[in-house]
Amino acid sequence: MSGHGWFVLAMVLLPAAAFAFWLYGQFLRARREEAATVLRRGVPAQAEVVAVSGQAVSVRFRASGWEHPITVVCRAEKGRSFEIGEKIQVRYLPAHPHISVIVAKDG
Repeated sequence: MSGHGWFVLAMVLLPAAAFAFWLYGQFLRARREEAATVLRRGVPAQAEVVAVSGQAVSVRFRASGWEHPITVVCRAEKGRSFEIGEKIQVRYLPAHPHISVIVAKDG
């Protein structure tokens, strides 16, 4: 490929790569803000741990207004371990109970 061809390719790929990185950053920021919103406005509930896989913890709880218990996968804090059957505290958004966060015992 000639020098002109490489220049055109770079002019197309560099902005596309920058846009992809920006889009990924927006996704990460939205997840961080979502967790903060759930901690601030969420409804507390008692949940039971049903599965543990690394830092992923599956919990089951009964959300108000929902007929059946909801099972959600939450991320555990580093250094915190859970056992199956353990009762923990979670906070969830009433309109979207699948968006939930594990709350510390003292909180």
